[in-house]
Amino acid sequence: MPEIDSGHFYRSIFASWLGHHKEAVAAARRGVAISFKDPNALSILSYALARDGQKVKARQLADRARAATGLRPAPLFLAASYVALGEEAIALALLQEARDIKSPWFAQAAYDPRLESLRGTPEFRALFDIS
Repeated sequence: MPEIDSGHFYRSIFASWLGHHKEAVAAARRGVAISFKDPNALSILSYALARDGQKVKARQLADRARAATGLRPAPLFLAASYVALGEEAIALALLQEARDIKSPWFAQAAYDPRLESLRGTPEFRALFDIS
């Protein structure tokens, strides 16, 4: 289904995680083109760009998505971008926000491989009541 944005977004996420960065960026850009009003689109593209080493562009998109008023991206998607940018404190704050607003994506964050670097931190463990 080439005109369904979520397919491109998931392809981007998985390709980034597997190290196929050019494919990930292209898939995210295609998803953004299809669904320019989806608030998650910029954060997914930001994640792909950060993993591709395009940190300045990635940071600009993440900051723009984070500052959005009205429709905002799911905190989990944005947290993944900030982890890829090396901004773990911002990512943890976004996960805290996700928990506080009862985001349906929050539970997934406990197992999301994009957040692996946070998993052992006391802050992450406290968010998910992991002993």
